[in-house]
Amino acid sequence: MLFYALGQGGRQQAQDSLFVYLLFSVMVIILLELFITIFSSTGFASSHTLLTLSAFFFYLLNPLSGVYYFLYIDQLYNGWEKIPKRKGTLICIPMLLNTIFVVMSLFNGMIFTIDATNTYQRGPYFFLVSICGLVYVAGSQLLMLRYKRNSPQHTFPFVIIYPYPVVIASILQVHLEGIEIIGVAMILTMLMIFLHIQNSHANRDFLTSLYNRSLGSQYLQYLFHHKHKDMCIGGILMDINGFKAINDTYGHDLGDKALRLFAKVLNESFSRSWLICRYGGDEFLVFSELESVQELERAVLELQGNLGFFNNQEDLPIPLSVSIGFAVVENATTTSPEEFIRTLDGLMYSDKANHRSVKQVSAAAQTIRLGR
Repeated sequence: MLFYALGQGGRQQAQDSLFVYLLFSVMVIILLELFITIFSSTGFASSHTLLTLSAFFFYLLNPLSGVYYFLYIDQLYNGWEKIPKRKGTLICIPMLLNTIFVVMSLFNGMIFTIDATNTYQRGPYFFLVSICGLVYVAGSQLLMLRYKRNSPQHTFPFVIIYPYPVVIASILQVHLEGIEIIGVAMILTMLMIFLHIQNSHANRDFLTSLYNRSLGSQYLQYLFHHKHKDMCIGGILMDINGFKAINDTYGHDLGDKALRLFAKVLNESFSRSWLICRYGGDEFLVFSELESVQELERAVLELQGNLGFFNNQEDLPIPLSVSIGFAVVENATTTSPEEFIRTLDGLMYSDKANHRSVKQVSAAAQTIRLGR
């Protein structure tokens, strides 16, 4: 995992998610745990010093993986590039308490002791270090439960069960002195996070970071098979007008920039309950389970308003406009996902043929109800 994270294939995505720092912190803790085992009860020169340093830094850095795990979860949902100052200050409090406990242990043995025979033993209050680490785990779980309320099922990741191996190992470790299992649990957790990163990368469009067509098709199938009663499925298919001319006139670099900026407009226009994917080229598809047709219409107007605001910022040499087709499915048993996409596609190209401005609500973009 480390070689991959530092290699060309995984460097950017790993650093963006704090995975590299999380991985390094776990690796250091596991190595220090190993050094404690090696140096304990040995009598070679400097073994006492090496054992003391290994135990000291093992407990000192123990909560660090929890810090990076909390930041990983928060960044996963909020996408910040720099740790928010207030949040960073709060995060430091358990780590600071842990540092105080470990330093005090050098004088009173509350966290760990090393006797005259150079034998390492846990102190009577060693569990305080575990509590400091579990504070971050509990905090990350609360974060995910909070974000889940605004996230559809496809965006609520498997990461909510990541800490459980470490939590279970920490509880068992209290009764299994001399047998270290927390390191094994951490390795298992790292593997789970690594697989999540790979899965997320496979489902994302490289250029826009939106979901790709494959994931969009899979989730649309899921919605059709699990639609709630009294709910409808709303979909919007859109195509950037004159995109080929943008590439031909200004070059593909500007074309790529236009796609990335439009993806940003989409993210700002639709809540987390919508799945947004790049359907192909300059085509984009968004859909969600909705309570009413009016909710879909409001979403379209919100998109058009945000796109107009974006064009006023003049981030591109020419304004962007899109052709839009949207519809709702009220009875998923009489309409297939393929038929739904074909309907959206027909509406979109009808809108494109009319050459309407994005500031107008086109005739082809009127609400169509399927499967009534």
